[in-house]
Amino acid sequence: MSGHLPPRRFNRRDVLQVLGAGVGLGASRALPWNAEALSAAQNVFKSVHAVTVPKGAIIRTLLKDLSPEAFVNGATLVHEHLSINVDLMVEELKAAKDDGLGGLVALTTDRRPDDQVERIKQIAARSPVHIILGGGYLEDLGFHKYEASVAAMSESQLVEELVSDATRQRWGALGEIGTSLQLQPDERKMLRAVGQASART
Repeated sequence: MSGHLPPRRFNRRDVLQVLGAGVGLGASRALPWNAEALSAAQNVFKSVHAVTVPKGAIIRTLLKDLSPEAFVNGATLVHEHLSINVDLMVEELKAAKDDGLGGLVALTTDRRPDDQVERIKQIAARSPVHIILGGGYLEDLGFHKYEASVAAMSESQLVEELVSDATRQRWGALGEIGTSLQLQPDERKMLRAVGQASART
């Protein structure tokens, strides 16, 4: 019929933006603190409170070390899992940069193989978004269990593996690290190992 526009096709990004706006609106109405200030800060990618960074601090990205100032003009997502499809991820990150993304912390739940790191490095080299690589192990019984090798390792062996991987793969974060609601002995061992690895790296 004349005067009618053809139906609009929505892509995945359109749907996620609508869902995100709906969740944000619902959460802002339920928050007991100053939701207006938080919402305003979220929309301009600024913290409600001033952030103090030690002099000389660096942020280790997968490609190079940067000063914290390199991250002030955009949001940083701190818990992401990148697909190994390089072309798709580059396309998505370019679009996300246009939407205000400046940095991304790519995490894993198990030991990341070197070939996967190489693909993420290719994504980082072609993307306008700074990518910080994180590594570690996650356990949350009923959701995800450690690899069998984790139970077989001592705490000091875990520390050495984490430090070695962090150095070789240029980690800028440790994660994803988590525990079950009822903390398990291997989870306690992992938390101690992660703390020591963090102090050493």
